[in-house]
Amino acid sequence: AAPGADMAVAANGGRGFSRARGTSFEAPLVAGLLAVALSRSAANLEPSAARHAIDVLIRSAVDLGPPGRDTTYGFGLVGEQLRVDPVAPR
Repeated sequence: AAPGADMAVAANGGRGFSRARGTSFEAPLVAGLLAVALSRSAANLEPSAARHAIDVLIRSAVDLGPPGRDTTYGFGLVGEQLRVDPVAPR
């Protein structure tokens, strides 16, 4: 899981920020976290580097729901530090 509710997004017409929610806002956060983990691997073109990047992401997850991996939250929440409250940016 990744932050995807009450996300700050650029408002139409360049007038500040508005609120948005959904997987369209979660997916880029996860992709970016995986890209950062992959770029830190010396052998980032090797298939094992992709597995390592996923493992890094799993280890960074905050467990939610029942302990361990579950069907609702997977391994937990990643990227919470990337969430920007839509009220904060002005």
